[in-house]
Amino acid sequence: MLRRFAFLFAFAVATVLPVSAQTKIGFADHEGILQVMPQMVQVRQVLQAEYTQRQGALQTQAQELQTKAEDYQRRQSLLTADVRQAAERELGVLQDSLQRASQMAEAAMRRREAELMQPVFQSLQNAIDAEAASRGLDLVLPTRISNDPLLLYVNRNTVVDITRDVAVRLGISLEAPAAAPAPTGGN
Repeated sequence: MLRRFAFLFAFAVATVLPVSAQTKIGFADHEGILQVMPQMVQVRQVLQAEYTQRQGALQTQAQELQTKAEDYQRRQSLLTADVRQAAERELGVLQDSLQRASQMAEAAMRRREAELMQPVFQSLQNAIDAEAASRGLDLVLPTRISNDPLLLYVNRNTVVDITRDVAVRLGISLEAPAAAPAPTGGN
């Protein structure tokens, strides 16, 4: 859905803006820059550590459930109907608890990722804004969304790539082109 919206937005911009010859357009591979930002390394490390901790707690619960299920299977034929029903209810409660804990851990990780990424995104946006302002650009488009190309054609005489300059503003050196370089257009 986001990709479709982004494509439609880019198409609308491309069809409306050429009417004004004064409009200055740039593009940046923001995802490529994000991947090499030092803050991203820190975010990944924090998220990995927190994920490992949460997974450990979930595995402990899963092992407890597994142990009780195996014990129940071994003793099932020896149990009375009432005891068997109580054991099955307990196993069901443990299974439900494990599923809820897993869902809650996943939601907590998504919230934590958003929390940690917000300052990184803001830093990148500030650098894009500053570079666009310094060049007098009216519009800056992304080159891709989730590794899917967004810009299919770029006239390099009228549209400027600000990716490297944004990276420089962030103190990053892009030694190789970003993971998905912008398309080139011929003239």
